[in-house]
Amino acid sequence: MTLHQPFTLDENGLPILTDIIPATVTGTSTELPADSLPALSAEEIAETLLRNESFRQQLDKIAAKLTITIRQQMENAIRPAIGEVITQALNTSGDSAYRLIGQQLEHSLPAILALALQQESKENR
Repeated sequence: MTLHQPFTLDENGLPILTDIIPATVTGTSTELPADSLPALSAEEIAETLLRNESFRQQLDKIAAKLTITIRQQMENAIRPAIGEVITQALNTSGDSAYRLIGQQLEHSLPAILALALQQESKENR
């Protein structure tokens, strides 16, 4: 297939690519035939990759992104539970705080009224 020929389409109208690499293109000099590659175990491949600085940098980037994602997911998961606990604590302490404030006002009300009356009488003189 050349660039000037229309694409062959499948039944859904999608182009079918053929002869993507022209027959005249040969492999580069850096390519090794598959049978000339040394046979490495999975452990040897992993060790080789881990010694590679570029690979280590990519692992570090992935780890950083994963850490942020996990932290965000944990915050999102526990946020409703924390909100509920805070609400319950405020409701529980709110009732006792309400009672304590009421008791304090009852005890202080006579002194507050006396002070207010004294101030009013001084202003009216």
